[in-house]
Amino acid sequence: MSELAILAHHLTVQYPESPHPVFQNLSLEVSLGEFVVLHGPTGCGKTTLLYCIAGIIPKIVPARIEGTLQVLGNDVRSFPPSSSPIAFIPQRIDAALPLTSTTANLCLLSGASLSEVDQILKQLGLGASAALEVWKLSRGKQTLVALAAALLRKPRLLLIDEAFSNLDLQSGRLALQLIEQARRQNTLTVLAVEHWFPKQLTNMISRTLDFRSLVRS
Repeated sequence: MSELAILAHHLTVQYPESPHPVFQNLSLEVSLGEFVVLHGPTGCGKTTLLYCIAGIIPKIVPARIEGTLQVLGNDVRSFPPSSSPIAFIPQRIDAALPLTSTTANLCLLSGASLSEVDQILKQLGLGASAALEVWKLSRGKQTLVALAAALLRKPRLLLIDEAFSNLDLQSGRLALQLIEQARRQNTLTVLAVEHWFPKQLTNMISRTLDFRSLVRS
């Protein structure tokens, strides 16, 4: 049996102000090195699940959690923020990127060297944008910068919240090629949630799952 990167069993999450759980009795297994895409309608709990896996819930966002949730063999709450092996790309890309040049942004967020930053920008087709302020970039290019910052940290688990909807097919393929390289080199595991994922790119991921199929009533 493959070693698991994510194990959720009978997971239930409820926010304090809500009379009902966001979801309940959710179970999910993701093996090390897999790239899994979860899809489902708005409001079903996809982002909340990512927040739990990233440790944002309950460290930053309060919520009641019941059931089992293990990430890389540990309770996510045991990872100190400064040494967490998890990278998270949120929906609000602009909120996660300081208003500095693209190069300075990546050095600041990842601690990578200038040569490492230059290399990854060229791989993503962003070499000409290196000196531009991030807020001047298109939403698609901002998404690629956020992906670069995440991968430069060399995480063991990458969580992506609806980022591919910002990318055209060419940019999406570049992003997936870079993720695939990280998966081969670092046994990176990826969990992405999306409303929609281009069929032309599904051959570059391990599997897709309907979020609703994970919940047992």
